[in-house]
Amino acid sequence: MRNAKALISQRPIVGLGVVGVGAIAIGLGISLIVRGRSSPPAPRAPEIGYSLAGIRRFAEVQPGPVYWVGPRPGSYGVTRTGDGRIYLRYLPKGVKPGASSSYLTVGTYAASSAYAVVSALAAEKTSVKLAMQPGVAAYFARSQPNHVYLASSGYPYEVEVYAPDAALAESLVSHGAVKPIVQK
Repeated sequence: MRNAKALISQRPIVGLGVVGVGAIAIGLGISLIVRGRSSPPAPRAPEIGYSLAGIRRFAEVQPGPVYWVGPRPGSYGVTRTGDGRIYLRYLPKGVKPGASSSYLTVGTYAASSAYAVVSALAAEKTSVKLAMQPGVAAYFARSQPNHVYLASSGYPYEVEVYAPDAALAESLVSHGAVKPIVQK
């Protein structure tokens, strides 16, 4: 559990979906306080916009997988942190990258013990564990139902699905919509 807490203390929350540095700092600062975290968030690069073809090309050249919940109308915004986390934000038609509104976002985090961490956190009283197929663990914190985390046994990646509508985030994870953009 100590390793789980250490890994989680390094994971930022997508919550606000805001790319502006000030807004991100405020949102992440609040989440650090709420969840008892003490480490600062990793710095983020500006969000870059992609078309469907562009996001597939982007995913192909990454050293690891980039997760999403399938193609959707509009475009895609990608933000990277200094420690390699990738956030793919679904931007509705007409919304430019860097817009400060909250939208469906999928975060991909490399983590060697992702399955153990997610399994341990899913078992906590403050969490809601989702029923998944064997070898997949998923949960959300009761205090933050818009953020659903999952990991698969044997894969060193944790995925976070954020949606302004908590039911959508839970449904996408529960129904198996979270997949790598390209299979590697």
